[in-house]
Amino acid sequence: MESKKNEIEISFSFKNKRIKRHYTPVVKNFIIRNQQKDEILNSNNINQAKKYIKKEAGEKQRVNIGRIAVFAAMLLAVLFTWNDLLGIGGVGGFTYDGVKRGYMNTSGDIVIGSKNDAVWPMTRFGTIVKNQGNTGFMNRDGQYTIQPNNYETGEIDQYNGLLVVKNKDLDKTGIFSIDNGQQVVPFVYDDITFAGTKRMVATLENTKYLVDMETGEAVFTTVKDDMIDGFGTDVYTWVHKGHSKYRIIDMDGNILFTDDANVFSDVKTFTNGHSAVKVNGKWGVVDMNGNWVVQPMYDNIETL
Repeated sequence: MESKKNEIEISFSFKNKRIKRHYTPVVKNFIIRNQQKDEILNSNNINQAKKYIKKEAGEKQRVNIGRIAVFAAMLLAVLFTWNDLLGIGGVGGFTYDGVKRGYMNTSGDIVIGSKNDAVWPMTRFGTIVKNQGNTGFMNRDGQYTIQPNNYETGEIDQYNGLLVVKNKDLDKTGIFSIDNGQQVVPFVYDDITFAGTKRMVATLENTKYLVDMETGEAVFTTVKDDMIDGFGTDVYTWVHKGHSKYRIIDMDGNILFTDDANVFSDVKTFTNGHSAVKVNGKWGVVDMNGNWVVQPMYDNIETL
C-alpha cells in the first residue's frame, strides 16, 4: 500500500513480520518534538528523527525501529505525553518533581506557561499548576478545571480521573474530578488515599474507613493507626499495624485471615490471589485465606 502525499511511513519488525503505518507530517513533527529522550530512543534513532525536522513536510522518510515498545511509545505521543504512557490508568502519588516546565500545543501555542511557580508532569486530563501560593488543575488546553485556591494536592486516580485535594484553610481533605472539575467528595476527611480504582481509604478522627467509590459506603472500618494496603490488580489486600498484626480482607471488607500468632513481619501486594510473606527473615507465599502455598525459606520472592 503506497503512502499518500505528505505522509511519513514508519515501519518496524514484530514476530518476523514487517508492519507499516503512514502518518501526516503534523503527527510526525509532534512525535519527534516530544520523544527526543534517551529512555525512549537510542542515540542513532534520535539522529534520524532530527533529520525529519530539517526536511520539507512533503518529503517521505523511513525509520526502522526494532522494538515494538518503542513504536508504541511514539504513536501514543500523538494523544498523550510520555508521562501519560507511564501513568495511564495509574493510581497513587503525584508529586511535583522540581522541574521548571511549561506546555505548548502542536501549533506551537503556549497553553501552560513556565512562569508559574510549579507545573506538574502532564497527564491525559491535564496537570496541576501552582502560582502565587494557590494550586489548581488545568486541562490540556490550559483552562482551569479546578480553580486555584489554598490547596494541597494528594494522590491521583488517572483511571477514574480523580484527584485528592486538601483545603489548607479548613485542614480537611476531599476529592475532585479532574475531568470536569466537580467536587465529588466534600472537605470532611482528615486524609484520603486510593486503594485501587474502586476503593479509597478515608481517615476521620480516630477511625479509618475502606470506602466503595461507586456507592460511597464504608465496607470496612478499623482504627486510625492501622494501614490498609492498596488492592493493586487483585481483590484482596492486607490490613496491619506497622509490621505486625496482619489481616487479609477482600474488597467487600470481609476478614479472610488473621495472623493470630503474630509471626508475619512483612508482606507484598496480592497478585492472582497470592501474596509473598516474610517470617523469621525468610519469604514464602500464602493464598487469600492465609494458607501456605510456598513455605518461608527464600531470601526474596516476587509474585507475577
